[in-house]
Amino acid sequence: MNDEDYMREALALAQAAASRGEVPVGALVVRDGEIIGRGFNAPIGESDPTAHAEIAALRDAARRVGNYRLPGATLYVTLEPCAMCAGAIMHARIARVVYGARDAKTGVHGSVLDLFAVEKLNHHAVVEGGVLAEECSHSLSAFFAARRAAKKGRPAPVAPADSSPASAAPVHIDISLAAQTLSLLDAGGTLLARYPVSTAANGPGECADSGCTPRGLHLVRARIGAGLPANTVFRARRPTGEIYSPELARQFPERDWILTRILWLSGCEPGRNRGGKVDTMRRYIYIHGTPDAVPLGVPGSHGCIRMRNADIVELFDRVAPYTRVLIRD
Repeated sequence: MNDEDYMREALALAQAAASRGEVPVGALVVRDGEIIGRGFNAPIGESDPTAHAEIAALRDAARRVGNYRLPGATLYVTLEPCAMCAGAIMHARIARVVYGARDAKTGVHGSVLDLFAVEKLNHHAVVEGGVLAEECSHSLSAFFAARRAAKKGRPAPVAPADSSPASAAPVHIDISLAAQTLSLLDAGGTLLARYPVSTAANGPGECADSGCTPRGLHLVRARIGAGLPANTVFRARRPTGEIYSPELARQFPERDWILTRILWLSGCEPGRNRGGKVDTMRRYIYIHGTPDAVPLGVPGSHGCIRMRNADIVELFDRVAPYTRVLIRD
């Protein structure tokens, strides 16, 4: 795995934070190619001002290895560290820090000040920023946009902790390309719901730029759009501020409409749907809402899995990050 792969793991943890109403920041610690610590923001749920993602990941790693010092390790985090977390990183003797988005208000790798460059400190980590910066920034901006909308009387952006998808009973998704259906099943395989979908008009396939729907085992790596109104329009996974309508469709007939909610998929099978030219996540394959006039039950997409808006809202609220998704012929 490379830096982008590990940052995608951190993004999935950030979404777990968002599903609990926390600012979506995720972090993990890697040493010798193994993830030894994971964490996400939880100061609200934990009533702990120190419960930042980096601190949680460092604590998890230290417990696992039985040592508060973590020499040779790399910490990946979706947001530029603050002063508190930078101090913890130095105390843990982290060798390298990789982050995604800049933090203009509290970031200490140059955004506000650069603690990592203070020569008098007795430990210095190598720090690299900007890895998957766009995705990391979007995760934050979408969360705050949803929270602002909620303050204006729209639905709340996330479910409360005791009813969030992450705390619900485990489920998994089965997508049949032949039947053009998406089934939601519980851990025992009992059918909970079945929805019509539309997969790729070009049929099944895993290669980049093929316009095909990838097969095999996947995970939900990011949940985007929590709390936004139905028919919210997304471009590059960002809400545009538009609400889809037939009039809007007539203005922009060339658009591939991605609406309401996005479940961004990541492949689990190296060489088949993960890595290189067959990487599902890098192909931006989603389960997403589509205009009501678009026919379902027949292939028609450019590779993604299209659903009715009401159906994707219902599904979105029932799945958590890391939910297993099997796409089969």
